[in-house]
Amino acid sequence: MNIYRYEFEYKVYNSNGLEVDKGIETSKGYDEVRAENYLRTRLEEGCQSDEEVELKLIPSFVKYTDANKLIAEFMGLDSFKDSLASLHQGKINVDVDVYEQAQYHTSWDWLMPVVEKIENTNLFPTTENAVNVTIGATLYCLIQDNYGEKFEIVGQGKTKLLSVYQAVVEFINFYNKNNK
Repeated sequence: MNIYRYEFEYKVYNSNGLEVDKGIETSKGYDEVRAENYLRTRLEEGCQSDEEVELKLIPSFVKYTDANKLIAEFMGLDSFKDSLASLHQGKINVDVDVYEQAQYHTSWDWLMPVVEKIENTNLFPTTENAVNVTIGATLYCLIQDNYGEKFEIVGQGKTKLLSVYQAVVEFINFYNKNNK
């Protein structure tokens, strides 16, 4: 059974309904429900008795394995085990599910070639532009067409790397929908 990471936005409200805390937290679990229950328990332990915790799953982070597979397919790797093992100098154990070993969500060395491919992608052949990727200093990543007129995708995560990863996954989903 695989353990996945889930990212949740949380808000804490007092008895008057006023927001007293908010943020983004990561939780691990075999499924979304277990991860949410674990995180809720952990957050409620730090709350006053009259405070209530609200959790919202951030969808693009549901399963790193699924997102890493999506990225690998976007990169054009047909034979995943052989291609990823050779692409990344044999650092992957080919006897284990390759998507569990992919490090797009933890390594700039893995993620930046994806960003470069996105920047060279021309979604709209009638325009000069490919795609602009802006990695911000304040934990965000913006992916858009030249003028932000046709699409704009923003990733915001707990770290700069996760912000870029989230935007990359959302862009690939957008790309796949618009290039069928």
